[in-house]
Amino acid sequence: FTLAKDVKSATLFISSHGLYEAQINGTKVGNDYLTPGWTSYKKRIQYQVYDVTYMIKKGKNAIGAMLGKGWYKGSLAWENNRNLFGDQLALIAQLMVTLSDGSTQIINSDDSWSYNFGPIRDAEIYHGEYYDSRFNIPGWSITNFDASSWAKAKIMDNDVSPLIGAYSTPVRKHEIIKPIQLIITPQKDTVLDFGQNMVGWVKLKASGPKGTIIRIQHAEVLDKFGNFYTENLRAARQMNTYILNGSGEESFEPHFTFQGWRYIKVSGY
Repeated sequence: FTLAKDVKSATLFISSHGLYEAQINGTKVGNDYLTPGWTSYKKRIQYQVYDVTYMIKKGKNAIGAMLGKGWYKGSLAWENNRNLFGDQLALIAQLMVTLSDGSTQIINSDDSWSYNFGPIRDAEIYHGEYYDSRFNIPGWSITNFDASSWAKAKIMDNDVSPLIGAYSTPVRKHEIIKPIQLIITPQKDTVLDFGQNMVGWVKLKASGPKGTIIRIQHAEVLDKFGNFYTENLRAARQMNTYILNGSGEESFEPHFTFQGWRYIKVSGY
């Protein structure tokens, strides 16, 4: 979108069926994660409000979002329950811009938007994220990106009455914990001990040949022999997978999942 005058203020209202991560001009909007949060979606869907004045400027700008299944349509509870609230991901967004002359310009999510499938090949709350960086789309949320080959977004006939302003405590990063030791288990697995049980996710940096598959599994305890133990997780895989693109040092942290763990097992690297 293009703004003809300087920006006085800009506010983004946004929500989704599933989880979203919004970007403006190549930068993540806000410091919340796993938005819009988990509610009984048929009754309440929270929307977030962000002051994005500092993120946009006179002239060309770009806005976009990534979507994941989350609690809305991913695995939930027992016995392979899926699509409990719906089977289609969706985004709703409204960017309200007040220009320097007092006029207002509104950018809505509509069928002028385009969509494509990116490097997040799968993401589940219980099972983790599968990220293939060979499918990275550089510059997808910045100006002058060519999306002519992308499909046009479809307007869905969804009831917007469940939308409410966010009231729950947002998920945010508040601490970085580094592993305290490297363990080679009796079963010869490579395991990192973070020293305490926690909820969050692991950020990795790695380099290697294109197509290298790195798997990170999570566990709360080791068994009595000192081996990696996941039987208490039942069907939850709690595994993040990252495939290298071979561009040098690469960095990854998942977008639409989280884990509970003290130990991780690293394989394939």
